[in-house]
Amino acid sequence: GATELSKGLAGLTQLQHLNLANNWFGDAGATELSKGLAGLTQLQHLNLARNGLRDAGATELSKGLAGLTQLQHLDLASNAFGDACATELSKGLAGLTQLQHLDLARNELRDAGATELSKGLAGLTQLQHLNLA
Repeated sequence: GATELSKGLAGLTQLQHLNLANNWFGDAGATELSKGLAGLTQLQHLNLARNGLRDAGATELSKGLAGLTQLQHLDLASNAFGDACATELSKGLAGLTQLQHLDLARNELRDAGATELSKGLAGLTQLQHLNLA
């Protein structure tokens, strides 16, 4: 599953759009996927909605976001992560200076998580759409 996909992504250096919504690969898959994202330096659109990511998976995925400097659209809606991963997620988002669209709707972020998340959002000056519903 996710391990093989991660290996396959490594050679796709010109990939701009990646839609992995509805795959339900969970936290273990997110850890593997995070490794594969590292070489996707031209990626502009990443959809990981509805994949069963909990705090551990979102934390690992956040590490993989760091190299995606061209990312403009990130969809992490309808997973199951909450406040416990907000600090790491905030750090991962902070480097996405080209991000225009961020969807975190239908997760389990509460006040503490939103507070942490806001720290990473502060530098996203290109952000035009933010969904936290």
